[in-house]
Parts: sequence; C-alpha cells; structure tokens
Amino acid sequence: MDAIFDASKPAILSSYKTLLSEQAKLDALNKQPQADTASLFATIDAVNQARASLQKATTEMLLQIRSQMAPDQILKLQKVQ
Repeated sequence: MDAIFDASKPAILSSYKTLLSEQAKLDALNKQPQADTASLFATIDAVNQARASLQKATTEMLLQIRSQMAPDQILKLQKVQ
C-alpha cells in the first residue's frame, strides 16, 4: 500500500498544484471590477477541470489500495467510515 501511495503522490501533488494555480487565477479575475466574461468562464472551466483531475488521481490511488486489502480489512474500514 505504501508503494501505491508513493507511486501516486507525484500525480496527486501535480494535480493539486494545478488546482491551486487555476483557483488563484479565478480569484484574481473575480477581484477585477470589469472582468471579461469569456475569460472568467474559461477560468472557471479550468478550475473545474483541475478539480476533476485531482479527484480522479486520488480516487485511482484509493481504488488501487482497496484492491490490495483483504475483505475483512474492507469491512473494518467501512465500519470506521
């Protein structure tokens, strides 16, 4: 499981940094008194795409970890959640 986490970490961190960058761009546009609508919507799309990429990377890692778990471990995890 540690190997799965270590292998997934670079992609997750990259996706997270991209999300932060796109969110910062959106925040800057929102502070402008006369923001260009097309630019604003394009940046919103970029933020949503970055968020989806991060979610996919995280979910892929969790599914890989779960595939390595024994059925009793999965049951214990479900009880904790």
